[in-house]
Amino acid sequence: MKQVYNIVWADDEIDSLYDELTEKLFKAEGINVLQTFVNAKSLKEFLNNTKIPIHAVVVDANFPWDEFKANKEQDRMGLVKVSQWVENFNYPFILFTKRYDLISGDEAEQFDYFSSNDQIVYKNSSDGISALIDKIKTVVTLRNSTEWKIDNLYRKELECCKALDKIGKGKSYPLIRSLLIENRTNSVIGAEIYLNALRTDVIELINSVAAKYGIVPPDLTINEFSYFLCDHKNSKFQIVTPIMDKALTGLLEYVVKMTQDGSHGKESGLRYRIHDYIQKNKDTLILQSLLFAIMELVIRFMTYLSDHTDKEINETRWVQKKMVDNNAATLHT
Repeated sequence: MKQVYNIVWADDEIDSLYDELTEKLFKAEGINVLQTFVNAKSLKEFLNNTKIPIHAVVVDANFPWDEFKANKEQDRMGLVKVSQWVENFNYPFILFTKRYDLISGDEAEQFDYFSSNDQIVYKNSSDGISALIDKIKTVVTLRNSTEWKIDNLYRKELECCKALDKIGKGKSYPLIRSLLIENRTNSVIGAEIYLNALRTDVIELINSVAAKYGIVPPDLTINEFSYFLCDHKNSKFQIVTPIMDKALTGLLEYVVKMTQDGSHGKESGLRYRIHDYIQKNKDTLILQSLLFAIMELVIRFMTYLSDHTDKEINETRWVQKKMVDNNAATLHT
């Protein structure tokens, strides 16, 4: 079945643009114009109230917010208004304009949505309408892709991974994004091999960045990192000022134990035998639970780091346990 693209088009010169020839070209490519408008106000009212599925909205650079006035042919208030609420809708807006200066002039920043998403088509090119058709199809196809949905659904989480990678020269972002995409399409093959990657590429990265800023002691193994933050009896250090919420310490302990067990394949003596379980049941839910738990840890760590960048102050939040014991002994005598 041929793909149909439902679009809405707003332009104060719509009558001359959407003529019989354009309608025929659109129809041949499956593009269905639901409604046309000459101002942004009526456009917004339609978008807020319609129940018809919309795939894309095409807007001009020079069109008014309300009524058109002949002495204001360069009126951009319609585009200004549109730019303020494009993110409120789940479909793309495409700018169809003659104005090359909009993305390079003083006003470029307020129209960043169109340039940053590569959603601009120029009317005065020799193939303006054909280029618009191609752009509509390309943008709508992209919006329907798993990759685009993941990038937008988990934007905050992935941005935190990028920031973590930049500080620690790591590779958590490509790993987390790849797993989210594979999980969405239910195509995770060999799920058990990713357990070690999550452990070494994400948890160890958090550990090294935390040590860099003095949030945790230096040179901790992943298990020691968990012991420290969870205030475990086996930790060689004692936390003086709370660093991590109790809920997160439980999450960290779960992640570290499960990824360690799952990283060792079919070796004997494993407590949980995660590898065997995944192999036997062909089940990726354990991997998914670990993936989302780790994403939560990344977000909370980066949030904490943004407020605690002073290494000297951070290092006052913990002490070596032997120091505590020595101080206690001194006080006794």
